[in-house]
Amino acid sequence: MANTTTVVDMRKFVEARDGKAFTTSQQVASAFGKQHHHVMQKLESLECSDQFLTSNFSRVQFEHRGNTYEAIEMTKDGFVFLVMGFTGAKAAAIKEGYIHAFNAMAEQLSINSDVLVGDLVGAVIGSSGEVVLDRVIDQKAAALPVALRRSFKHTMKSRLRTRFNVQKTALIPAEDLPNACNFVAAYVFEGEFLPKRDQVQIVGGPQKRYLVSFDHKGEQRVEEVADDACVLSTRDLIKGMVMSPGDIPVSTPDMFEFLMATVVNLRGRFEYMARRARA
Repeated sequence: MANTTTVVDMRKFVEARDGKAFTTSQQVASAFGKQHHHVMQKLESLECSDQFLTSNFSRVQFEHRGNTYEAIEMTKDGFVFLVMGFTGAKAAAIKEGYIHAFNAMAEQLSINSDVLVGDLVGAVIGSSGEVVLDRVIDQKAAALPVALRRSFKHTMKSRLRTRFNVQKTALIPAEDLPNACNFVAAYVFEGEFLPKRDQVQIVGGPQKRYLVSFDHKGEQRVEEVADDACVLSTRDLIKGMVMSPGDIPVSTPDMFEFLMATVVNLRGRFEYMARRARA
């Protein structure tokens, strides 16, 4: 019977790390056109010995659209064991292409393992480069409200993978690490994480004062400040009111009102502490 199967080039789905070739459940799903969770279900139901399982499969995590998911890395033997049940002419071509890719990677590794691993690992940023990127992302995120920081970090990782066309940030070319850091540092919040800020036009006079602030959503607010209003720390407020002469002019009735409010506050604090002591 004539063989009409065309071998598919699957080299992009096989990676090397620590001198070993492997693929992932994500890559298998992509290659065979399957849903990732279906491939994971298949892997979870494999009937093999514990020794084979631990030698050929390992759990990893990946990020997608701000969420963290589990995946499984597998060796060539693990891959072959998994795809035994995948049938059809297309599946056969993909399996054969995958095996060719594993063999090609193994051949390169056996020719000069030290050189190849140096090329593969040294050519990408790896885990140490990811640490550098994470620090840059954290510094950038510090300018955002706390509620938005986690979302920004997930989004930034996704943007980096898209920008440098890699499946993991660890696979960003080593020579592009400075570009990746600059990409993060130059990322613009406005329009995505924060509203775009329009220039505020303030029409005031010699006696007008304004307070410009930003709320937790990053929206700019402008408020007119009354003539007798002061922006002070708590200690400066107390000094300004009670020192003689103080910087803040306070009438005698106002001073008594302030004193009464202070006494009521102190009494409330004392009663609260007494209740806690009895509890």
